[in-house]
Amino acid sequence: RSSPYDVRAGVRNGASGAWTFTLLSIDTCTTVPVVAMNDAGDAAVAWVGFGYVFARYRPAGGNWGPSATLATNPSGNYVAGAAHIAMNDAGDVVVSWVGVNAGVTQYEVHAVVRSKWGAWPATGNFEVAGGPANSFGDSAIAIDDAGNVAAAWVEEYATFDDTPAAHH
Repeated sequence: RSSPYDVRAGVRNGASGAWTFTLLSIDTCTTVPVVAMNDAGDAAVAWVGFGYVFARYRPAGGNWGPSATLATNPSGNYVAGAAHIAMNDAGDVVVSWVGVNAGVTQYEVHAVVRSKWGAWPATGNFEVAGGPANSFGDSAIAIDDAGNVAAAWVEEYATFDDTPAAHH
């Protein structure tokens, strides 16, 4: 094994109170998985492991679909931190993460949108923003019923002047 961590999901039936559990991934998790569910019961989960971002989708009352690799680790690029996830009432999902582009030494915020009736997009460049910041911190993501996505993140700069005169 490369990791002692697996990803398992539990779904509770609201009417009966019974839980069902599914092993989603073996040996790929290095961060806490994130999950989103809408009122209809559609659910999605995402996690980061070894520089990759993975996700799975479950329609209401159905089974978990196959694991999708949303971000890979080519040429020294890697995912920095955890994935974030949101789902709208229609069942559309957005997953975001912060990555490092080793080729140009910059941090980038990435996001992938999956429609309820679609599939996870093929791995590609899903950059939302990037720049010369020393570090992009945690990100947050949201999606509305029209499929509009909002993202926010923290940027850290090494050249920071914390003298009182610098903060007018």
